[in-house]
Amino acid sequence: MRKGLRKKILWFILVIFLLLFTRKYLAQLFFVLGKSMEPTIKERRIYLINKAIYRFRLPKKGTVIVFRTTEEPPLYFTKRIVGLPGEIVEIKEGRLFINGRYCPEPYTTINQHWNLKRTEVKKNCFFVIGDNRLIDLSHHLHGQVALRNIVGRIVK
Repeated sequence: MRKGLRKKILWFILVIFLLLFTRKYLAQLFFVLGKSMEPTIKERRIYLINKAIYRFRLPKKGTVIVFRTTEEPPLYFTKRIVGLPGEIVEIKEGRLFINGRYCPEPYTTINQHWNLKRTEVKKNCFFVIGDNRLIDLSHHLHGQVALRNIVGRIVK
């Protein structure tokens, strides 16, 4: 009986360890609050975050990510990567330009009131904005996010 109890306790500890390891390094559930990523990411839904992916490769343009702010305590947001390190990002009358070239965004609608002056994306940073362009630019533009603050990619 004692040996059986010890075995169950060891299995329980192993399962807890694997769950904590998975949440810390591999995947996590994320509850979305806010409409800045609609219609792509719906408000008040739970999404899975792949946390391991950026340990092996850099994020790609067009990817929807979760990142944390540098504030304490940190806040977490979902946004789309539109600019890579070294690129020049500009928004003119709602249209996204990368390095002076128009970049179509089929996942969003154009808001002609959005304007953003030319901004060079810093080394090890990514330029992010939300898909819901009906919201005023000043309310959900986070601009540049450092790679170290990216938690992971939303899995849809």
